[in-house]
Amino acid sequence: MGFVDSGSIDLPKIRHSSAWRLTVWGLRLEGLGLLVMLSGLFVDVLVARSVGISIKVVGLICMAIGILIILVGAFAVYRQLDAGSARSDLSHWLIADVIHPQQQSPI
Repeated sequence: MGFVDSGSIDLPKIRHSSAWRLTVWGLRLEGLGLLVMLSGLFVDVLVARSVGISIKVVGLICMAIGILIILVGAFAVYRQLDAGSARSDLSHWLIADVIHPQQQSPI
């Protein structure tokens, strides 16, 4: 399989926009929150329940903030697109940028 054809999306322009970078960082924060929650689960089971609950709460807060950032960024990216463009292809490119970050040139 390979990458999905981006159709009429001006992908380089969208991928270098501030809204796209905001959405990518929101997804990274979401992953960090998940990692913190999993570590809180291990601490809860293996060490102390009260400490584990505190760690899980911090992870939950990170995940909630990540979700808000993703929603704001994704809404801004969709507003930049034309009405007829293939918006469903964006999720593939977004996940690809989270896993393999682009080289950002200083502006």
